[in-house]
Amino acid sequence: MSGNKGIVYSVNDSNQLTVKLPLESNPKALKGEFKVGKDNSLIYLMNEPDKWQRRYGIPIRVEFEGEWQLTPDCDLVLNLKDDEGFNEESLVIRGDIFFSEGDSLLFKIKSKVSSSVTRISFLKLRGRWDADKFNRITFEIDKKGKPDTLTFKGVWDVNKKQEVVYKYRKLKTKSEKTLTLKGYWDVLSRNRLSYVLEGKNKSRFDFKVSWGTKNIYPQKGKIKYRIGVGAGRLREESIKALYGDWKFGKRTGLSFEMRYGKRIRKLKFSAEVKSKNKSKVILSLLGRKGSPLGINLVFKKENLPEKDFNWFLKMKSSGRSKYVGAGGELRF
Repeated sequence: MSGNKGIVYSVNDSNQLTVKLPLESNPKALKGEFKVGKDNSLIYLMNEPDKWQRRYGIPIRVEFEGEWQLTPDCDLVLNLKDDEGFNEESLVIRGDIFFSEGDSLLFKIKSKVSSSVTRISFLKLRGRWDADKFNRITFEIDKKGKPDTLTFKGVWDVNKKQEVVYKYRKLKTKSEKTLTLKGYWDVLSRNRLSYVLEGKNKSRFDFKVSWGTKNIYPQKGKIKYRIGVGAGRLREESIKALYGDWKFGKRTGLSFEMRYGKRIRKLKFSAEVKSKNKSKVILSLLGRKGSPLGINLVFKKENLPEKDFNWFLKMKSSGRSKYVGAGGELRF
């Protein structure tokens, strides 16, 4: 890419910054390494002799600003600002994406130090993981103005530990890479399923879904949902499920206990008694603000301890006093 004073910068296949100097035909690879600066700028710290730097007028620290994006290979691209004198061209850094914690993204790169030595380092971009209107995974990179958005355009999935995973394939090497995002599921409102990332952060995915079935039977231990991911021709729809065990106690309320490998978390619900008879009780599950989720939980007598089933039958039926939450029956 073109820079000031006729200097041309680029990044070679070994993740080294290269410079093409005026009156020279071939670019030179510069010894050094990439770092991330304040406001998520890209910095290259040079490790060339002082004499060489003075001769060509290149500073020991070169900083680039622009807009971050992803290539189809999930490599990082920095589209440089035109007011930096780089003619809106791009720097492409090749590597692999890692998830470290909720409000950052780690990018692993390999770069040559010498013909026999390779350095492994990480670029840490600060921001927030989110989902766009097409239920795609995104990472919003913090900037002073509008954040840059990295969009993972493929379809994500859920592994055996009930964690969100994103797989992508490197076109040149044809190797498959897996990005695992550790967190836990939550249901906040109707047709909205959330995945909250681990750690003290603001990152979460709020997915638009439709419930796979209106009536849930606790003994089956799952909540089915239908979700579409992607835009246009890349959009795929599938039916997925949350797996766990339904728990009920008059003091603890209603919860769905989910296992994430060795981790266990409870998805807590409140509910309104919709109907009851001598053979079953139907509960309408409610969101955090008390609005119906559009899901009914059906307890059959044979699948619920007799004392709990009788407790449901004895509940008063005066309007919305038929409300189940932590602490048992609550009245409005």
